Amino acid sequence: YLDFGFTLEDSLDGRASYNLNGVIRATNINPLGGEWRTELTLGDKTRITSELYQPIDYGSDWFATAVVGFLREDRALYEQGTLTSSYATETREIGFDAGYSLDTRGEFRIGFRQAKIKNNKLLGAESLSAKVDDSRYFARAGFDTLDSLGFPTQGIRVLGEYSIYDATLGATRQYDGVTLDILYPLYHNTGTTVLGQGYLGYLFETAVADVTPRYSLGGFTRLSGYSPNEISGRHAGLLSLMGYQRLNEHAIVPIDQPLFIGFSLEAGNVFQDRDDLRWDKTLSGGSLFVGADTAVGPGYLSFGRTEGGRQSVTLSVGRPFAERD
Repeated sequence: YLDFGFTLEDSLDGRASYNLNGVIRATNINPLGGEWRTELTLGDKTRITSELYQPIDYGSDWFATAVVGFLREDRALYEQGTLTSSYATETREIGFDAGYSLDTRGEFRIGFRQAKIKNNKLLGAESLSAKVDDSRYFARAGFDTLDSLGFPTQGIRVLGEYSIYDATLGATRQYDGVTLDILYPLYHNTGTTVLGQGYLGYLFETAVADVTPRYSLGGFTRLSGYSPNEISGRHAGLLSLMGYQRLNEHAIVPIDQPLFIGFSLEAGNVFQDRDDLRWDKTLSGGSLFVGADTAVGPGYLSFGRTEGGRQSVTLSVGRPFAERD
């Protein structure tokens, strides 16, 4: 199986970004129903992740996985809304997990990742160490009953993870981190849907060069005036409200393809120091968009604006708006 998608973004001030995403799946590669999955991103970000998913027996809900990955991207670090430094980073990691699948509704897994990071400063202050070992143990749980990838009207999606960066795996510093991501349709009637989204990323260590700013915001519905994942921090928080109306559910538009028009309202920020985690430090923003359920996945064309005069136009196809890197 092959899936693909792309994102094009223009900040309207001479900066533009693009990414092409692809997923290759090979199913039933052995008698126990193993699956090999490879994800590839090319563009402003380069990423390849390959995972072997192996049920412990044919038809079993218990599984084990082996993962290898590479990521190259630029990270912009902000403090109190001001750009302080920018880095080109490279991450190489391997890992093993074990878990239990809840059919198509979700899963629970525990495992570890051994990760080596190189940080090359592009501009600004020395905020990160040149080399960092970010190896960790983690426990992750996800639950998803949404009725649509791109334009859900009912259900809920919850994803949580707790990580322990541990010296026994080789981590440069020992600390913990937690993430929580929730998406929930608050209202639906006659083609009109309102969604609530919440995201939190928090590290129990801060303001040190050996701690990687791993949480990012930016992009459609995630401070829409910024480029996708443009701003990074050791802590991040986001609350957003999103509404959309289907245009052709009752033949308002004579097209069979589901079409939508909508908006988002957003408030959030990234932080380097936990002492700055206050509501008055957040950035507000929003977007207007049109969307469609296409043959290759959901598509969105949006105009976004975020406090501070940041604005962008984004075209995304084949990737749900709520999906995070």
